[in-house]
Amino acid sequence: MKSVIVYRVNPALKTKTPIGSLIERRKKERGKNFVGLLSLARKTFLRAPQETFQIDVGGMWIEF
Repeated sequence: MKSVIVYRVNPALKTKTPIGSLIERRKKERGKNFVGLLSLARKTFLRAPQETFQIDVGGMWIEF
């Protein structure tokens, strides 16, 4: 299991604020692990539809 940190992005100020974390519990790659994490983060942390999030997955930043 590995922890994935979710950040709220403010494009006007160009800042990232950590808002929580998700835990990747799958032991092997199933092809859509990142898509599942993104949808879970959106369901859990979304306050407004226009918000921008980033997650850090193994040093790779994914913005949605």
